[in-house]
Amino acid sequence: MSSRFVKSVWNGIEHGTYANIAQEIGSNHSGYRRWVSIYAIYKFDFESQESVHYYDFVKKSKGYDYCVLEFEISQVVLENDDGIEDDDIVLLQFEPANNELEIYEVLDGWDIKPESFVPEWKCDFPL
Repeated sequence: MSSRFVKSVWNGIEHGTYANIAQEIGSNHSGYRRWVSIYAIYKFDFESQESVHYYDFVKKSKGYDYCVLEFEISQVVLENDDGIEDDDIVLLQFEPANNELEIYEVLDGWDIKPESFVPEWKCDFPL
């Protein structure tokens, strides 16, 4: 199977230092911004003291290698960003996955293009 992600982006999450990759997509709701993200759950240390601060979707994905999520955040929250909390996130869709093929199945079902993912800092990712 050949990767449908941009090679440097997938290598960054699979072999590099990226904990997640993302893309911003259009929101259907005025005053909100929407993203789709893939988190490399296997990179999270659930035994550390920091794990209590992980987002709920990360905690729910423990035992999987990845999680794919689609979410929105209010423009008001983003403009007053003093830290995004779980209750600021409108989680629209969430699926844990164990490999790249399972990620493709999720993305295809959501009609999201893998080749549009970028490192989080290239799409104004808020989390």
